[in-house]
Amino acid sequence: MSPPLNFDDPNQSVCFIPYNDSGGYGPNEDFNGVKQVLEDTINEDEEKESKKELDIDGLADGEEIRWKAYRGAWTRCLNRMQELLDVIYKPVVAEVVEHISTANQEELPGLPYSEVPVITLTSPSMSPVFAQQVLAQLEAQEQRNIYTAHLHPQECTNLTSTLKSLIATFTANSISGVGGYKTSGQTLAAYDIRVLDAWYQALLKSYRRRASVQLIVVLHGFEQFDPAVMQDLLYICSLYISRIPLVFMITSTLTLLRIQNFTVPSGNPVLEKILLNTFASTEFEPDLVLGPAVLESTIDSYVRHNPSFECLVDHIQLAHLKHFSTIPLSALLHNVPDGKLEEPSSFKFLEHLVACLHVQDDEDGGVSDWKTKSVGDVVRLVDDARTNFYMRARKIRLVFALLRLTQHYLEGKGHKGFELPQEKDLCPRDLRLLIKVLRGGGMDRMLKQARLVVSKMTPPESSEFQANLKTFCDRLPAELHDEGHLVLGHLDCSANEVAEGLIEFMNSQLEHPLYTANLWPVWYTGESPFPSETLNPSVRASVISGLLRPKEFTLSSQAEPEPDELWERPDTSILFARYLESGKMINVYDWFDSFHQVLENQRSHLRNKRRQRVLAERNATPGSPRKRGSPRKSGSPTKKSANKGKQKDVQQEEVDELDEEQWRMQVHARFIRALHELDYLGFIKHTKRKQDHVLRTVFDVSD
Repeated sequence: MSPPLNFDDPNQSVCFIPYNDSGGYGPNEDFNGVKQVLEDTINEDEEKESKKELDIDGLADGEEIRWKAYRGAWTRCLNRMQELLDVIYKPVVAEVVEHISTANQEELPGLPYSEVPVITLTSPSMSPVFAQQVLAQLEAQEQRNIYTAHLHPQECTNLTSTLKSLIATFTANSISGVGGYKTSGQTLAAYDIRVLDAWYQALLKSYRRRASVQLIVVLHGFEQFDPAVMQDLLYICSLYISRIPLVFMITSTLTLLRIQNFTVPSGNPVLEKILLNTFASTEFEPDLVLGPAVLESTIDSYVRHNPSFECLVDHIQLAHLKHFSTIPLSALLHNVPDGKLEEPSSFKFLEHLVACLHVQDDEDGGVSDWKTKSVGDVVRLVDDARTNFYMRARKIRLVFALLRLTQHYLEGKGHKGFELPQEKDLCPRDLRLLIKVLRGGGMDRMLKQARLVVSKMTPPESSEFQANLKTFCDRLPAELHDEGHLVLGHLDCSANEVAEGLIEFMNSQLEHPLYTANLWPVWYTGESPFPSETLNPSVRASVISGLLRPKEFTLSSQAEPEPDELWERPDTSILFARYLESGKMINVYDWFDSFHQVLENQRSHLRNKRRQRVLAERNATPGSPRKRGSPRKSGSPTKKSANKGKQKDVQQEEVDELDEEQWRMQVHARFIRALHELDYLGFIKHTKRKQDHVLRTVFDVSD
């Protein structure tokens, strides 16, 4: 039985599927779909501003250009994070592979029975990334002395099928000099473990040197295997462990197993290493710089809810998607599209770009004559703004690295270090420092504190601190060599002079924050809020809103839905409206009567509309004119036609009367279906006291 759903629990898995009424997005389907989702998640004020900006996005092929810019920026960021994760996992992966290679070489004497070597991988998150890296390393060594077999619960329903799958997977590998290994099929069954024994002995003989060959069995979804089948399998394998060196990789433990546990790196150290080495490293420059608001939301979600690499990647990717789908100028992230600005369809975009440059020029006190600027001049200004912004970002990261180095050195020597805000108690210390540096507010107090602590260092401490600074500056990339020389120019002095020079350098680099750079919204998210509703939507509010206002979920978001009558709504919405009008305990028969009345009202309205439509079609259809000179037929055709129409109406009424029984059955079926849907959504609770009553579970619903 599945656990009960708690719609207020952020840990519950939710599938958020936005509605699209366009019937297809064309060539940019993924981007436009995500764009629609993100536009619906921002707050009302920001949504109005976003729509104003989106209305002026007149760049030719602007969405396609921004999609390409997003793909480039996100691919580069993702590759960096994956490289960092590989570096974090590499030592543990190598240790696991090494232990597997030598698992059967160490024999413990005096054991009452043979033990099967087992490798367990422990991680707070259910991320498969680490296990995939281990399996990739093992499969890469199959050409040497390691063979792997994968068993899944679907193919291991009983002991016979489990042994057959295990043996067939290994024996399918060819043996050098022998070709494919095949059993005679006359003496041994395909599920006999001795078949695997014979294959393994033949495999050993095929090696020129006496090498140790390991057989690895990977059990995927171990909790779903039948315990009795696994118990028998491990017992049979333990009987032949001296001849067949099997090693099992699982996530739990059983008897007769010699356990070797490995803990996967996770938690705050992984979070800090990935974020700091991606967005705050002097050796790597991200295309899109994430602002404090996005970093705070990403850190909070990782620490509180889901400490996995996949969660971290999803948040950062969603931040990229929001930026490129809501900022039209983000098409200029890497370069200005060739020839696009000169096209007539791009004049609105060019006008908006020139206005942004003009506003910044006015703030800087410039007196540029914008009427004489050509498109080429605008392109050069954008390129200059891009170069200037990335230089500012490098300087900000350099200041953060110096503050971090100073903080770690002071704490290593027993000093207090910097006072950082504690409103984010779960946020790691270095990430709090990064957020404070990006915001720029209150840095004077921190720098004064750093000056005071550095100036009071003893001569040995000051010498060691200066040596650390020299080593740090020598490792700076070529783009920061000039700044590194400035830092080195303040060294080889007294502690007080070093403190003054270092703080003066940091102050000079922090004079121009990122949000004051020209066209900074192109390359920096700033204080733009993270679209958390797309990851943790309010399911309860969405379900109730859909039941109360179903037209808002089926009509276009640009068209305002007209107020509708109760009979115009779907059956579930009609029943839910009567649900809200009842008390704590609902009589099902009274509920059905109220539902029946609405359906009767619906039936009469639809019947009147149908009659009006038939009359309108009949009046709109012209009669065939009689040919000139042709004699009128005997009788009165007009009268016959009228009588024929009346006869059809009478027949229709008789059909309606005959269908009353079917109509009642249809009403019963529609009521039961709507009732079951509300029951499935958790709006009612059955009681054992009264079989014809149900309890409400939702109260105080505002329209």
